[in-house]
Amino acid sequence: MLTSDDCIKTLMDKAQPLEVKWETITEFLRIHSLVARRMGVPVTIGRITAWRTLFEGLSEQDSAALRQELDKVNEYRKTKRSAHNQHAQELAAQLRAMTPGTAIVVRLRNQKLVVAFVSVQRTRFLYETDDGRQFSAPVQAFLEKASKKAVKLMPTEIREQREFVRALASRHRNAAYAEIRKNPGAYVAPLLDELAAALRRIDNAPIGISRGFFGASLGPCKIVNPADSSLVHQIPAMVAELADVLGIANMRRRVRVFPDAKVRDLMNKAMEILDKR
Repeated sequence: MLTSDDCIKTLMDKAQPLEVKWETITEFLRIHSLVARRMGVPVTIGRITAWRTLFEGLSEQDSAALRQELDKVNEYRKTKRSAHNQHAQELAAQLRAMTPGTAIVVRLRNQKLVVAFVSVQRTRFLYETDDGRQFSAPVQAFLEKASKKAVKLMPTEIREQREFVRALASRHRNAAYAEIRKNPGAYVAPLLDELAAALRRIDNAPIGISRGFFGASLGPCKIVNPADSSLVHQIPAMVAELADVLGIANMRRRVRVFPDAKVRDLMNKAMEILDKR
């Protein structure tokens, strides 16, 4: 843990660059804020305590010298923040010049992805993935235009239907069930499409070590989003329920022409269970 003595030693060291000093004082304040939060004390009180701890026991001469170093660090912080904001404005201007649907390369969680640009607002932009999901990201995540041709964005009505389908794996599943039952015929295609997308995300899930209690003993495994696993169980059950309304024969015809073989297999199993009732 970074103590006040360690912090003062780094700040008063003439050989240390301003960036190291800035990182040190930031970490010192972060630790005190974290302790305050865990104790149920306002973060502001934690930061005030950190400053008092830093100057506690120092002579007037040492306090003046420390304040001079802190003033230098503060000027460095302002310069760095200004450069950061300027870079963000330049990236936002590049994005504003693009038309919706333009393929762009973004860096998210140390991964490069090709997505479709939707819109930009101040320092964040909206992008759409291949399965129609839209996400927001800071403009700093934008890297460059992709060589891929522009894509047609998913229509709003279909995207909203897909969002209701994804809600089956959330705490809003009851509202999603009610909405899907209102117009069962319109939701068959979004249900099948979203199931296919969930299966693709599971197949392409990254390999890593689970954070669970037995993660280290299990070794490397696929880090699958629990929502995708839930959709793989919820959607076939929902489709089987809609088959009671639309007719099993009608539902079988729709499933039969769906291009994804894994989806067809899951749907046929759900239909077989329905036939045995």
